[in-house]
Amino acid sequence: MTASPSTPTDPSTTVPPGAWRALALVTLGFGVNFWAWALLSPLGPVYVERGLATDASLIVALPVLVGSLGRIVMGGLTDRHGGHLMFPVVSLITVIPVLFVGLIGQYTFSTLLLGGFFLGIAGTTFAIGVPYVNSWFP
Repeated sequence: MTASPSTPTDPSTTVPPGAWRALALVTLGFGVNFWAWALLSPLGPVYVERGLATDASLIVALPVLVGSLGRIVMGGLTDRHGGHLMFPVVSLITVIPVLFVGLIGQYTFSTLLLGGFFLGIAGTTFAIGVPYVNSWFP
């Protein structure tokens, strides 16, 4: 009698050791990076109220645009260097624009745009974490 593909003894359905821990860490990393990526969205109306911008749409859209297009680059870098290296590197790089916007960049429109541009890097983590964890689960 042969084993069916759904039995736990089938190697294609077994999850390697450490995969669940990696999944939990990547999920936590997604939460933190996506918080940074969307940092300017809820603050957009505040910046308009302060008179820094007449419309918050560019401030809100710039990180989304950079994150969307940057996924192409980060996907290639992840294929080359692996998610184990790229995910923490991109997460640490994301700290810089968060601090910039919080300490310096919130006072003028141009610095908000500059900070928003680099906050878009946080949106690229989706292209890193999904392939990193995806191959371990059936």
